[in-house]
Amino acid sequence: DDGDGMTTSEVETKAKQLKLVNFKCVMRDELKGKKPAAKECGIINLNTSKEPGSHYSCWYKNGTKNIILIVLGYCL
Repeated sequence: DDGDGMTTSEVETKAKQLKLVNFKCVMRDELKGKKPAAKECGIINLNTSKEPGSHYSCWYKNGTKNIILIVLGYCL
């Protein structure tokens, strides 16, 4: 661990390895004004796009069913 956190590219690579469908990886400031898809899952970095990735939360949405998993530190 180099202490710099994961990049969006590293998270997306891991998601592809895990074969996650409808996956998004975003920084918190990238969500402003965006409408969620009816079915999606993803990881949001709670840092801004100007900061390294270090605090992630995962979500799953399928219609009206929503699940959020708050993770402290690294989740991948």
